[in-house]
Formats: sequence, structure tokens, C-alpha cells
Amino acid sequence: MEDPFDPDLIRPSFWSEQIEVVIGRAGSKHTFLVHTSILKKYTDYFHNALRAQRSDRADWVEGATKRVEIEELLHGTDYPNDHEIFSVFLWALY
Repeated sequence: MEDPFDPDLIRPSFWSEQIEVVIGRAGSKHTFLVHTSILKKYTDYFHNALRAQRSDRADWVEGATKRVEIEELLHGTDYPNDHEIFSVFLWALY
């Protein structure tokens, strides 16, 4: 079994490029810089969103812009502190 704290497994995650993840609506947006390898490894949403664009496939625009905007994390709840939820999510990933 692999040691999850082995530096050789952790270190490559921090060598990947960073993208902007913007959480919230106009007037209350919060921007996070996150390593793409961590997002793509642990979430299907970001893995799909950050695929590089190819002319033969209609990928998400986020793959080309390296920027993901999410207005609300809890759909339909109008929770004002979605950025706090995303902070906890990032803490768990890192």
C-alpha cells in the first residue's frame, strides 16, 4: 500500500500549473489559485472542465482560459458564504 504522505507522491501536485477558481456572484466573488493536478485528480468536474481544447472536440471553455467560475455551490440555497465551503474543500484536497 502506498504511503499517502510520501513526498514523492505529493510533490508533483505542486509543480502543476495553477488556475483561478472564482466562487460567488457579482459583488461577493472570491478567487482561489489552485494547482490543476490536485483538482483534476480528485474531482470529475474539474477533470472534465480543464481538458485542453482540441479542434475535433467541443471541450469546456475553462480548459482554454484556465479559469472556472462558480456562482453557487449549493444550488438553489442562496447561501452567502460559498467561498467558505470551497476553502474547506481545498483544505481537504491539499
